[in-house]
Amino acid sequence: MEAPETINIDTNWWQGESRININDLCKIEISIIASMFQSKELFSKITESINEENFTFFVTRKIFSHLKSYSDEVDYFGNEDEKTNIAEELYAFENIFTTTTLRILDSKPIKNIDLELAEFLDFSNKRLEVFEPPLEHSNNGKHYSNIIIEDEYGQYASLYYNGIVKEIFTTYIFHLPEELCDTFKHTFEKIAPYAQKENFNLAMEINENDPKDIRAFVLIKNINKIKKLKNLIAWGKENDIKQNIFPRNRAELLGTIVFELNDQNLEYIPDEFCEVLSEVRFLTLLNNHIKEIPKNINSLKNCILLMLCNNQIKFLPETLFQLNKLTVLCLHGNAIQEIPEEIGNLVELNNLILSNNSIDSLPSTVSKLIKLKELDIENTLIDESSLKYVNLENIEKISFDDRLLPFFVKNLHRLKEIDTINLVHSQYKKSDEIISSLGLNHDDEKWMEDKDYKGHGCIVLSKHK
Repeated sequence: MEAPETINIDTNWWQGESRININDLCKIEISIIASMFQSKELFSKITESINEENFTFFVTRKIFSHLKSYSDEVDYFGNEDEKTNIAEELYAFENIFTTTTLRILDSKPIKNIDLELAEFLDFSNKRLEVFEPPLEHSNNGKHYSNIIIEDEYGQYASLYYNGIVKEIFTTYIFHLPEELCDTFKHTFEKIAPYAQKENFNLAMEINENDPKDIRAFVLIKNINKIKKLKNLIAWGKENDIKQNIFPRNRAELLGTIVFELNDQNLEYIPDEFCEVLSEVRFLTLLNNHIKEIPKNINSLKNCILLMLCNNQIKFLPETLFQLNKLTVLCLHGNAIQEIPEEIGNLVELNNLILSNNSIDSLPSTVSKLIKLKELDIENTLIDESSLKYVNLENIEKISFDDRLLPFFVKNLHRLKEIDTINLVHSQYKKSDEIISSLGLNHDDEKWMEDKDYKGHGCIVLSKHK
């Protein structure tokens, strides 16, 4: 078989000097749009100085053009209600995500309008200068017109003309790859080394009629992460989770730190969730059918609140207790029988909910939970012997069953910070001496008259009347 012909890529004839940082240019364009929306004065100053052709980014150019159509409306500038209308119209006409438009309009306006406009126009004018002349220095009449970079946040297509970037199309304007420069030469030199690395793919789009006519270079970065994100989005679609709580756009999904996936009939959480969404702070999965906590749950290293109430979980993996930033852990209503000793690692924990589980004891390591302020052990099998390890001195709110009341009466002197006691499904009455011995007020609004199936009520005692 004859060896394929080697194509040598010579970029020396391209404009090599980088004139402006692309990330800085993007921020300037976003600030200009935000400033236009703030006031009639800024709108007039900006629109008198620049036009649509001055913008490098497709998104900001289209928003600029759309905003100009509102210039005659009196109540337009700074009107919060108008933002939604603008975002919806741009999505309908230009397919720009509404969240993208809203975020741009909510961005900080320019502090020094004259300085940033001067910088913006300086690059724009130099960029526009190269569009008119013919390509006199091209290699055999060929030129490299396009570079496409794709990473976990989206795709970025940059069009170069005479070596200077003419336009950038991006699916996510708030994150730009560091390889993307305003000159073709610099961009190509930064992406070329990826051809020798795993988890990256550098390919060329070639003219079918002329293999030496390279139309575009395509770099795909972090292929493994892109695949995991696609699998995660597919899981969201399969479970019919609404896009407003589980975005289908990769960048928006990566940027989400609060997930409220309650009542979704979920049977499992895929490994990709924890691997890819490591910046999640708040995760609630109430009222699903989840049987196992992912073993890689420890990847959610920044998680502060984790609520797994009313599922079918039996076992707590050791990795769960590596989430050392957790302040709230709710395991109510599962099938858990044992709390591992590793729970003592959750030193930031303020709130621990273990109710409605078949747990019969607490490990001695709960003594390490010195920041624990709320503990719910209602409808469990936990007895007095385990409670001696709990730092009762710091507890502000506690919920438990009638059978444990004598223990807490006996240790009332240790409950120095107690604010609220819940006796759920209690046989006691307000007038009982043991209730009054606690020295707390009856919260009549929460003292339930309704009874459970055994005829028991709920007693709430509080320092406050």
